Amino acid sequence: MSSVPMVEVAWYGSAPPSSPYDGQEWIYPVDVANSVVWRLRYDLANTRWVFIGGAPLGQAVWGGVTSNPTVANTPWPLADWPQLTIPRQGVYLIDASYNVGDQSGTQPSVSQYLMVFFNGTSAGYQCSISMFTPWYQGMLRLPLLLNIAAGSVLALRAQTNVAGKNLMADCRQLFATPRYIT
Repeated sequence: MSSVPMVEVAWYGSAPPSSPYDGQEWIYPVDVANSVVWRLRYDLANTRWVFIGGAPLGQAVWGGVTSNPTVANTPWPLADWPQLTIPRQGVYLIDASYNVGDQSGTQPSVSQYLMVFFNGTSAGYQCSISMFTPWYQGMLRLPLLLNIAAGSVLALRAQTNVAGKNLMADCRQLFATPRYIT
């Protein structure tokens, strides 16, 4: 008599199964409109769902947006910058980036700061780049691994240390990929 292999079917739904077992898989439709579906596996020892595949949740905004003139050490207005809402409590890899160009040619250098805001407040997570020539085109990228509460709104913002600049940002991106959720 031969044995028949057991086939398991992953749980599908916007909420996890009520009594998961170790190794059980859950297919979580995070943002169906944008084809974002996560596959997670339950880790009984740590009572959490571990991300095993799927697209990141987020937004990419294409096309130039200018800050003319800039105000020193003040974030650019939020319009035309990506933001997202975290669906479930967990640890996420946050990937934020944008391209920036100095179009004014009036200052020998300017520093750019890329920031991720949580619920309207700067979380203190930022990276910077100094531009030493006019017309500089560069990219800032800020990868973060953070424990984030469900419902938190993340927003990408940028600012400069010099007033009166004519800066253009293009290809602004903000994405979140879970490492695990609870």
